[in-house]
Amino acid sequence: MGTAADFPVTHLIDGPMLGLPQLGTAKGTDASQLGKLLAVIKGCLFDAYNTTAVADATMTYNAATGRITVPLAAGHGFVDYQIIDIQGAAQTEYNGRFRAENTLNDSIEYTPDTTPTITTATGASITIAGAPVGGWQIIDIDTNTPPQKMSIRSTAADATPYTWIIDNSTLGNALGRNFHARVSCAENYVDLDTWDEVFHNSWAASNYTISDEYPDITYMLIADSKMIYFNCSYGYYGRVGQFILGDINSIVPDD
Repeated sequence: MGTAADFPVTHLIDGPMLGLPQLGTAKGTDASQLGKLLAVIKGCLFDAYNTTAVADATMTYNAATGRITVPLAAGHGFVDYQIIDIQGAAQTEYNGRFRAENTLNDSIEYTPDTTPTITTATGASITIAGAPVGGWQIIDIDTNTPPQKMSIRSTAADATPYTWIIDNSTLGNALGRNFHARVSCAENYVDLDTWDEVFHNSWAASNYTISDEYPDITYMLIADSKMIYFNCSYGYYGRVGQFILGDINSIVPDD
């Protein structure tokens, strides 16, 4: 069975990969935009997406290629190299996290960790879904609808003890273009209102643009259990910016 440890880095691309939460394109002065970035980060880290049923006795193993074929409806929204999660097969070799390969309009393939003893998977509730990053935990999340503040922390054994706070509760300026959330690194964390700030950065919180030079790019998140890279199209021309949180190897001696 494939596990998260087999694929420590996960990438999620809004657009080609269906079912991801939407960042939204409203101006930063529009209250409907509040909480959208938080929903994207939460969804990418913790929630399976594009969960799709797979019919019983249709998923098969090909000994010649060493891959399993998953038949799907046309336009299924899975792409090559995406981390997928298969569940519900009676034969456990088919279940787990894997990397999508040879993705066609009506099927995908993946390579199992163990050769199945039965070449056709059976099960009344087999599903395939896009896998979230994992390796993080939610410490607190506010009760707004949708939530606008959330604190997270890495679950990796060798991670730093810092808590990361995403505050997506403040609207942008009068022009509505410069709409950002405050992402803070915190220590001495007690709750969403009680902590000491180490530093903070501003993250783009909307895909709103005036003149979109990159219309096919909304956002891409690449992450493991200790680092998150968030790239999104925003601002006047819709150019792509990158925002980062997490641990890095220090170059300071004895740090």
